[in-house]
Amino acid sequence: MPDGTPDEELDPDAVRAADPYADFGALLARVARPADYPAVFRLFNDAGAPRPTEDDPVLVDDVGFSVGILLDGIEAYIARKRDPDEGSR
Repeated sequence: MPDGTPDEELDPDAVRAADPYADFGALLARVARPADYPAVFRLFNDAGAPRPTEDDPVLVDDVGFSVGILLDGIEAYIARKRDPDEGSR
């Protein structure tokens, strides 16, 4: 479809399939626990992502490790935005 196509003419399934973040919530739920990254989980829960529990298994592999590093950075960024002095410690 050309740019500027009205939303009502778009196929909802195609729009969902094209969403680059569609599966990130599911990935997040598989590799991290809400207690470890509360701000990130709040963000994705507000967006309707799956809500894991502390009892759900967490994948520990290269992908889980890599996503953990990314989540550490996001948590640090959120903390700095909330309290600019927090990031300098």
